[in-house]
Amino acid sequence: MQDDNPEMQRNTDGSYTKYISMNKVNVNVGGSQDKLFVVRDLNSMVNLQKLMYTKKHFNYFTEKIVRQIQESSEVSLINLQKLDSHLDAQG
Repeated sequence: MQDDNPEMQRNTDGSYTKYISMNKVNVNVGGSQDKLFVVRDLNSMVNLQKLMYTKKHFNYFTEKIVRQIQESSEVSLINLQKLDSHLDAQG
C-alpha cells in the first residue's frame, strides 16, 4: 500500500503515519435518527502544510542570502570606486 501512495512517508523507525479525522454525525435514515461515523484522510492536507512551511523557510533563507550578497556587492563597488579615484589622483 505504501509503495503506490507517494504521500505516505516513512518514519525514522520504519513505520508509516496516516493522518485521519473521525467525526460522529447524527443523520436521519429511513425516518429514524442514527449516528454515522465519518472518516477523512488528511494526509494531503498535512503534507501541503508541511510543504508550505518548508517553502516559507526556504524563502526566508533565500531572501537573507540575497540581501547579504547585495550588501557585499555594494561594499565591493564602493571600495573599487575609492581605489579608482585613488589611482586617477596618482596619475
